[in-house]
Amino acid sequence: MKIIDLETERKKKEKLMVTIPIIELIYGEKGEIEFKVVGKKAVPQSMFENQTTFTSYRL
Repeated sequence: MKIIDLETERKKKEKLMVTIPIIELIYGEKGEIEFKVVGKKAVPQSMFENQTTFTSYRL
């Protein structure tokens, strides 16, 4: 029977995750681009290495 150390596995997984901002609104103000950030989300780092995906949502 193999014993798995859960704390070690969590640390390995954290290294493979990247935190990205969740942007709700992008707008220009005084010649600069401003972003309205509403939160953060942890996603797998491999998502960025394999392909570049841009997703937009309209309400």
